[in-house]
Amino acid sequence: MNVGKFRYPTYPFISDAEANYGKNIEDMMVEYVYRLISCPTSEFDALQQAEFSNLQNAGLQQILDARAEYYDANVK
Repeated sequence: MNVGKFRYPTYPFISDAEANYGKNIEDMMVEYVYRLISCPTSEFDALQQAEFSNLQNAGLQQILDARAEYYDANVK
């Protein structure tokens, strides 16, 4: 038991989409956060939409769809 420590959620299944796009998405998500943190307030909404679209085009949506499919097949 870890007291006072955050434990990242684990995911026991690595889909083909995650194996293909996962590392690139991880790197892009770090950039996504830093860009949003450091952008001017007036540009936040437009930048967030553009960067999120880039993540989806890079394979994020395929990863999320594969996780949802796994969840529906194994958890419900």
